[in-house]
Amino acid sequence: MVDYSNKKVPIFSGINDQPIAPTADSGGNISHLYDLYNQVLDILTTDITNIEAQLAAINNQLNPSEPTLEVFEFSGINAVDPEGIGNTFIATVGTIPKTGKLQKIAIDSIFEGYDTFFSLDGGNNVLTLDTFEIATEGYQWVISDDGSQDVTQGQELTFTTISEESNRTVYLYIYG
Repeated sequence: MVDYSNKKVPIFSGINDQPIAPTADSGGNISHLYDLYNQVLDILTTDITNIEAQLAAINNQLNPSEPTLEVFEFSGINAVDPEGIGNTFIATVGTIPKTGKLQKIAIDSIFEGYDTFFSLDGGNNVLTLDTFEIATEGYQWVISDDGSQDVTQGQELTFTTISEESNRTVYLYIYG
């Protein structure tokens, strides 16, 4: 904010507080010029403050706050065999809580991480696997060739695996 108050002409009671504007017959007084000058500074301060606020709003629209990496935990997940034939077990992890770039998926203590596949929206969009690691949380996926996959808030995340799994926890690392 620009403050021009220190540039204003001081006005003192009984000395220069009676501005007289010029007329066709007289030239007015210096108090009138002081009053006009101080009004211009007030208007300028208000206008510049408004312009600065508008520029800040435009800048925020063009450059939103820096994205952050957040970790979301989904607990109590159970993979069951929907067809009862014992070779494919499916679990609904939950709803993607944030739009952004999915960086990693970690799942704790699963029987076979290599035969576990994650997908979005009922299996129509299988997430690609770039690397697979054993991590402190259990197994950890690093997603896709560029290290991320676009996800949208509200998508449903599921996984399929080759064994029945009970009470698992899945961690999603989403940058955005």
